[in-house]
Amino acid sequence: MLLMYYATRTCTLLPKRSETLSLLADENIDQRLVSSLRLAGISVYSVAELSPGITDEEVMKLSENLGALILTDDKDFGEIVFRKQRSCPGIVLLRLIGVDYSHKADQVIQVIDKCGSEMTGKFVVITEETVRMRKLFPGTK
Repeated sequence: MLLMYYATRTCTLLPKRSETLSLLADENIDQRLVSSLRLAGISVYSVAELSPGITDEEVMKLSENLGALILTDDKDFGEIVFRKQRSCPGIVLLRLIGVDYSHKADQVIQVIDKCGSEMTGKFVVITEETVRMRKLFPGTK
C-alpha cells in the first residue's frame, strides 16, 4: 500500500503548481521535505544546498535576492521582520511539532494550492488545525 501511495504521489503531482511562488527552505527544514515539495511541482531553493551555515539575516537577504518566501521551523524570523522591521518576500513558519516530513509536505502543498500568491508579503503560520496569515508590513496587500 505504501508503494502504491508513493507511485500515485509522484505521478499525479509533477506539474508546476505555481509560477509565481517559490520557497527558500531554511537549513532547519528536512531535505526530504524539500524533495517532496519539489516532486509536487513547487519551486524550492534550499539554504543547505546553496549556502549552508549562513545566519538568519543572510537567509533573509538570500530570500530577497531569489524572490522566494522563507520556509522555516524557526520562530526567530518573526522577531526579525516584526521587531527589526527587515523586509522579505514572505515567511512560512511550520508549527508541526512531531509530524513526519511527508505529512508536513502535504500540509504545505494544501496551503499553496489554496492560498498561492496570497502568501507573498505575509507571515504564514501552518499548524495541524489552522493556517494564519498576517501582513508583514502595513499598507501591503
